[in-house]
Amino acid sequence: MKEDPQPISHSDLMRVWRIVSWAGLLGSLYGLLCILGAPRVKWLTELGATAFDFGLIAAAGALALAFQIVGAFLTNRVRRRKLPWMIITILHRVLYSAIVVAPFLFADERLRMWWIVAFVLIHDALAHTGAPLWFSWMADLLPRDSMNLFWARRQRFITALTTVGMVAMALGFEWFERRGLVSLGYTLIASVGIILGVIDILMFHWVPEPPHEPLREQEFLRHLLEPMRDRRFRSFVIFMAYWNFAIFIAAPFFNPFMIEDLKMSALTVQLLGVASSVGMVVGSNFWGLLCDTYGFRPALQVLAVGKIFAPLYFIMLPADSRLLLPCLVVFMVIDGFLNAGTTLAPQGVLLKATPRRNRTMYIAVVNFLSIGLGATVASLLAGKLIDWLNTWAIVETHGYRLRGYHWAFLLSIVLRAAAIPLANRFEEDRHTSLSNFLRVMLSWRSVAATVLVGILHSAQNEARRVWAATRLAGLRSPLAIIPLIMALQDRSLTVRRAAADALGKIGTDAAAEALAQALFDPKSRIHARAALALGQIGGPESLRALLQALRTSDPRVLRATIASLGRLRDTAALVPLICLYHDLDDEALKERIAHALKRIAALESLQEVYSALGSPAIEKR
Repeated sequence: MKEDPQPISHSDLMRVWRIVSWAGLLGSLYGLLCILGAPRVKWLTELGATAFDFGLIAAAGALALAFQIVGAFLTNRVRRRKLPWMIITILHRVLYSAIVVAPFLFADERLRMWWIVAFVLIHDALAHTGAPLWFSWMADLLPRDSMNLFWARRQRFITALTTVGMVAMALGFEWFERRGLVSLGYTLIASVGIILGVIDILMFHWVPEPPHEPLREQEFLRHLLEPMRDRRFRSFVIFMAYWNFAIFIAAPFFNPFMIEDLKMSALTVQLLGVASSVGMVVGSNFWGLLCDTYGFRPALQVLAVGKIFAPLYFIMLPADSRLLLPCLVVFMVIDGFLNAGTTLAPQGVLLKATPRRNRTMYIAVVNFLSIGLGATVASLLAGKLIDWLNTWAIVETHGYRLRGYHWAFLLSIVLRAAAIPLANRFEEDRHTSLSNFLRVMLSWRSVAATVLVGILHSAQNEARRVWAATRLAGLRSPLAIIPLIMALQDRSLTVRRAAADALGKIGTDAAAEALAQALFDPKSRIHARAALALGQIGGPESLRALLQALRTSDPRVLRATIASLGRLRDTAALVPLICLYHDLDDEALKERIAHALKRIAALESLQEVYSALGSPAIEKR
């Protein structure tokens, strides 16, 4: 069996990925309107939810991740993934209406809350059953080397437009909140979300599904245990399980804390979420490029340190109300920037560092152990701890009032710090030092390269894309290599030429391999540019490709190839060039070969070259 499916053409992939991105936007709006927005927190608070209830709801959602194992088993058994995924996920979206109508069904507060928790579990169980089918499908659809860049662009697009939705939702819900119509407002907002969520799934009708070979020859238990038997992958599983435990001691309670303790309106909390989204938009392409270029281990090491500070910000919020909101806005932007990395890096490991034949089970096991168990236990313990501490462990000092939420945040800080050594143990094929990663990450060139890459891959104007490729060549940032390689397949010939020139100036082994492919691709139409760029890069890969290109009958490509071999000055080119010299009748090309031989052999003059060649044209020259 092949490890990777036959890729679709670049133009078709870009068209399909636009559909996936727009569908993802609708799915994100479903999540925002129904699940993740501040209106739901306010709605639950109005229904009498305590910190333990919030922890219980978070735990139910996390526990449902066990159904990813069911989804992985299903993925390994079916030949077609699209139809079962669409059916399961549409049912999951429609089922959320059972949660929305809870206030109209039950007068008893506790019975109502248990109904909500039960349907959160069922709703999320369906979502997680379908998730492995979808991830397996998308992983087969995307090119392996630039997978993170595609995900980053999708995440950036979705987050940017979802931010607009956040503002609209916050303003709309504010109207209901001011009039004491919280339940009605949330019901209407969630209904819109459910409709958008169903449309999201229907759009995938136009997304092709690459061939998928089900695994029928091995037993379920062997598939299930394989991720934990994989020594290199096991360290990632342990890190993710512990890290999510540490994160979820605090994460589910940030919004309830702002609404209950800080007495903020749902509008204010939601607008702070917009600030976080701005950070994610800024960070998505940046982290995607870093992960594609340097791997996931150094990214996870940096993120493990950075995420320590999230709970600390809430503990140290100033008592002065004039400073409170500005400080929270700055924190939310920074935290959103880090969240872009915490989304892309683990997702990249799951999609790139797992075997295709059992990838869905790898993903399911990691998600179940890290979120299904780690997050579930953490949410339940923290919710109970907060309610318990609120009864007696309230401390007031120097204008600060520390309650149960603060103690949970402090515990999360300590636990997050202990995750750093676990991130250091994660193994991957690429060996990039943390110091080198930080040097590139903190360089202004990397920031500039991220902006230019965004222009290169999203600008509709050809001149803008050419300008971006040219500027990337001047920056010589390693983050530009993979995007420029992708630009070798741009629909514009001018952009492809600019990308080849830029790769020649930056020069890496990966660039040489891509240029060698372009040199022999009959559709590329940049053969001469690719040959010249290979001459600038040098190395064994470039030499092999250029020697093979001596067989071409295209004079323009031959001229560029001869010039590049002369530039490389590798003696391995002497015999092929001499043979070509004697086979040619074109005097201009023969003269170019003579100049190349002079450089390679380090001779004083062309006369020595012609003498060595025994050329009859010596006297004439």
